Amino acid sequence: MANRTLYTKSEVNLPGGGSEAVGGTALLVNGVTSATFTKDTPREQVTVFGKKGQVDTVQNESTTATIEFVFHPNEGTTGLEGIDPEAASAYFAQSHLQLLMTDAAQDTPTGQTVNVRSVGQLTNAILTSITAEGSVGALPTITLGFDGNVGSTQGAVATSDTQSFTVANMANVALVTAGAGGCTDAYAQSASFNWEMPIERLNKLGNSVESATSYGTPPGTASISVEATDDPGAIISVQYGDWKFTLDSDSKVSNVTNNLAVGDIGATFNTTTEGVADGCAVAAA
Repeated sequence: MANRTLYTKSEVNLPGGGSEAVGGTALLVNGVTSATFTKDTPREQVTVFGKKGQVDTVQNESTTATIEFVFHPNEGTTGLEGIDPEAASAYFAQSHLQLLMTDAAQDTPTGQTVNVRSVGQLTNAILTSITAEGSVGALPTITLGFDGNVGSTQGAVATSDTQSFTVANMANVALVTAGAGGCTDAYAQSASFNWEMPIERLNKLGNSVESATSYGTPPGTASISVEATDDPGAIISVQYGDWKFTLDSDSKVSNVTNNLAVGDIGATFNTTTEGVADGCAVAAA
């Protein structure tokens, strides 16, 4: 019979320690629904006159590894559990994500270990992307992407837990316009927050190709996109349950697409407000 790995035997956590961007506390990410570990080793095949096939396969660039996981934002802090359900609460929160966002733009990033038990691990990982989405008729989700070095794969979770907390729904998604307290008249149908910090690897001659150091390349990009029944204007902040993402105050509308068609309930207005990644903030709502 084939072996298999089930979600009940896994978890996503960020170990603590002095060398971690989030500090000394080990953290459990609540509400994770999927996680993907990817490793890619670039190789160049060398072929020469008089020989069949390649004579060598050379690695000229460092191995890249990424982890991406998706979780449901919580409505509040009640019921959230820490790294050990039997211990005091130590869960991944907005302040920890802010530390990861800040670290990605530093001259010398601290990096973070990211574990997906039984699936994969990254060390010296840098946060590269955040995508938060909410729409009518669907549960809001937040997706985090990391780029780092391959670590050891941790074993399965020893015990299963019956975790219970209140997951945010579409009633807990709210928008804030520039210069106004909210965005209710536009009847928003969907809202997404996107944050990206590209990564570059720096190497030098004489060193192993696997000795490259990763750096974020600020300022990066960030945006909020909204689909509504009227033009919502410049949206500078969007809230998903207890997670509130805010663009830099200088962010401006970069794209507007309005559509009207026969048979639709009304026209749709799509507006994108753009800023830079290192000017964004995340906080508890």
